[in-house]
Amino acid sequence: MIVSLLANIGIILLNIYILWKLNVDYFNVERQTRKQTVIYIALETLVGVLLLNFSVVILDVHFDFRLVLFALMMKYLGDKVALPTIFLLGMFRFLLEGFLPASLNLVIVIILLLTYTRVFEWSKKHFSGIGQMLTLVYYYIAIAFPLSIILLNEIMQSVIIHSIVLVTATVTIIIVHNVMKDIQYLFNLAEIDNLTNLYNSRKFREDLERLSFIDGSFALLVIDIDDFKCFNDIHGHLVGDAVIREIAMVLSSMPQEKQFFYRYGGEEFVTLIEDCSGGKATQLAQDIHKRIRELRIPADEGELLEVTVSIGVAHRLSKEELISTFQRADSALYTAKENGKDQIVIG
Repeated sequence: MIVSLLANIGIILLNIYILWKLNVDYFNVERQTRKQTVIYIALETLVGVLLLNFSVVILDVHFDFRLVLFALMMKYLGDKVALPTIFLLGMFRFLLEGFLPASLNLVIVIILLLTYTRVFEWSKKHFSGIGQMLTLVYYYIAIAFPLSIILLNEIMQSVIIHSIVLVTATVTIIIVHNVMKDIQYLFNLAEIDNLTNLYNSRKFREDLERLSFIDGSFALLVIDIDDFKCFNDIHGHLVGDAVIREIAMVLSSMPQEKQFFYRYGGEEFVTLIEDCSGGKATQLAQDIHKRIRELRIPADEGELLEVTVSIGVAHRLSKEELISTFQRADSALYTAKENGKDQIVIG
């Protein structure tokens, strides 16, 4: 029993590691492509089959950690992955087992398909991340318990089995939650600039490479602080850091949907805009430029410093690699600098 339990936990943790390696956006459901969704469904179905094969035997009854897998899928991959996977695993088990246990399992699958999303949406309004997953696990147990009484025709046996399932699943969720927190921490170290809390240049290069394979409309803004060296030389590096943080706050306050902000290095920032059409990129550049000009940064003896930026803008051409789009935006930025700074140039 102990070996099977450890095998189930190991399969779940290995699954998390593989998903993290596959998904550079840390399970970001909103940015999940159709291809990614298909890959995740296939992977999670395989994981579910492995869990079935390493089921734990208690009082001559088999159980596994699919209930934990289902909760993780709903939380981190969304119902577009979770529900098809639940259906496929239900069909797989129906084909392998006898009529009665398979039929009862199919009842659980149907109930989950009809209600799981709504239960998860309810849990999001009332609980944190770990509470949401525990709610989904306990909901599964609440469905399975009365059906197991029908199957086993023994109430006490069902109570013992589901009590053990509840405890072990709860412990597993706690372990998984802490693993996910550690992964998030490592992810932030690798992808987030610690001064500004924007994405860093490493993340920017990864996104450029990944999105270059997508045939879509993109635009890039390259933003550079004018005369930044003067802030450091005259007022000190603490004031220089304050200027960078204030500009990062302006960028972070802009609409986030389909727009991603990076600190590229030093005093330079980049904005990547997906699904860009019309004058969206130019309008965003104008809004950023205007809001930064309105900043007043406190310095020595109550002095308030004004800040300006130069911005280069480039729209992706048909079939163009995004690195080339970035280079054109960077060239437009240098043109803005050469023309007197504090302006926007479209490349």
